[in-house]
Amino acid sequence: MKTKYIKILFLIITSVTLSFVSCSTDDDPNEIVKEEFPELTTDNTSVKIVVGNSESIDIKEGNGEYKVFSLNEDIVDVVLVDNKITINAISNGETGVVISDKSNQYKQISVISYFGELVVDRPEMEMKKRFWDKSGVQTITVLKGNGTYEASSDDEGIATVSVDKDRIKVRALSEGTVNVTIKDIYDIETVVPVTIVESDYPYNDDEIESLLVSSQRRYFFSNYTQNSGWADYYNSTDDDGVHFYGWSQYDRYGRIYFSGNKDEGIKENAIFSYNYLGTTYTDEEIYLEIVKNDGNNIWGIFSFIDTDRSVVKYGYFVDSIN
Repeated sequence: MKTKYIKILFLIITSVTLSFVSCSTDDDPNEIVKEEFPELTTDNTSVKIVVGNSESIDIKEGNGEYKVFSLNEDIVDVVLVDNKITINAISNGETGVVISDKSNQYKQISVISYFGELVVDRPEMEMKKRFWDKSGVQTITVLKGNGTYEASSDDEGIATVSVDKDRIKVRALSEGTVNVTIKDIYDIETVVPVTIVESDYPYNDDEIESLLVSSQRRYFFSNYTQNSGWADYYNSTDDDGVHFYGWSQYDRYGRIYFSGNKDEGIKENAIFSYNYLGTTYTDEEIYLEIVKNDGNNIWGIFSFIDTDRSVVKYGYFVDSIN
């Protein structure tokens, strides 16, 4: 890149130095007469090209012996044949193409190379909004676009949106369907239909994806995570096929019981007991689902309604299969 800017500087200096030529006249042999050259002109001074496509520019007038180069060959490259310049868009960005002729005139063509479509990871999305939550948030990520994104919802009573770089955060407010429009700096846009349904499901898709990242043994409930090495952990199956997972530490404990296999899916006869710092539940019937079984560990999520407090409680656990 430095070499190219040096070339431009050289062209400027030499064009100033050589644009005046001394010649004799009958009136004044010392008079300096400026030699006239046709102005270097092209049929366009700026172009916008979709990545993967090409655009041609004609040199309309000049003094021959043309040379051309790209200021950033990672964005565009150029080919000169006769008086026609072909610009090939390689990646998105803004740059320039410089043309010169034998009279040391030069001209720069401004080039915008851009993606012609905006691609996201979720062309459509369903959000499970827990009915006890005032709102829930999920994310749409832009996979291909030109940056400086804006987003809008066509019904902010159902969902609102905010933008964090290439991530569009959708906040669910009530049941229904909205269209989320995402637009980039060049007004290339895409529309994502978002359907929101209220549910008693304990975790949304993004939250489940987040908790599946780690296989560390842990038990979470009521804003407390038990993963201490000081606790005793339990993983057993009795003669009736009832599985027991849990932990204890002094008089504190968390216990989960369920029947059936440990494959992914909803489990029957699931029971939960818990005691920690004044929070106590005994033999609560729970919704329990194994959301992942990788052959070594299981990830389970659960929920139940605390009828005394009229709230939904939920948690999860990760432990080995055997």
